[in-house]
Amino acid sequence: MKNTFHDYQIELYSFDAEIFVDSYSYNVEYKIIVWFAMLVMYRCGSFATFYALSLDFIQFPLYNQVLYYLVLLASDIVLLVYAYVFSYAYERMKSFTLFVKKDDVDIVSCHYLYKNLAEMVEKVKKSFDLVLILTLLANTTDAILHVYYPFADKAPLPNTLKETFYAIVAYAVVAQQLLILFFPAFTAGLLADQVEKLRLALYDRLIKDNSNAKDLKRFVGYVDGRPLRFRVWCVVPLDWRLPVIVINISITYIIVMIQFMRK
Repeated sequence: MKNTFHDYQIELYSFDAEIFVDSYSYNVEYKIIVWFAMLVMYRCGSFATFYALSLDFIQFPLYNQVLYYLVLLASDIVLLVYAYVFSYAYERMKSFTLFVKKDDVDIVSCHYLYKNLAEMVEKVKKSFDLVLILTLLANTTDAILHVYYPFADKAPLPNTLKETFYAIVAYAVVAQQLLILFFPAFTAGLLADQVEKLRLALYDRLIKDNSNAKDLKRFVGYVDGRPLRFRVWCVVPLDWRLPVIVINISITYIIVMIQFMRK
């Protein structure tokens, strides 16, 4: 297996064939296109708004501004693809859970299918970890500064409707950046929750099916040991805890900066 997203898709198509599911029934490709179109429109809209309302913004050369927004858009696209790595696996895990519940399936084969899916996700995930770390550092710092700036002594308050609208758009851009940043953590959390449902389905079958008890216990033990709960570089959790951690850190640093400012 390679580490590219395209090879990951091909491996998933093989997985679908093993559990007798139509790969095109998920419509994930269309969802990616829709999200990509929304990102482009949002970035273009925010760029046009800043260019029209901010005198400081138009003082920079146009090519610098365009290059800056292209970098932001590129990071958004990578994070979007990163999120769909887990979304792809989540959709397959839902189908796989239903597949395991069937009485005529071979538990040993299901065990190896789960193992292969886990290896696919873990391997392709590593290609995107660096982008997430860099974006996490940059966007969290940007959000802290945007929230802290109004508390600064020299920060002018918006006096006109134009300045107020510009401030609203600036905060909306920061919020959008954080939402895209948390999108991979959200989809990874969905995948981990679906693995829990698979584990419960295996326990239910273990109660009913005594003939395959040994294989079922081995499968349950493997799921317990490999529950598809991910961390980036063994530090950043990829689940719903990530937004809470970022918000807690941001609030702490903002309070510290305000206290230093008033001394």
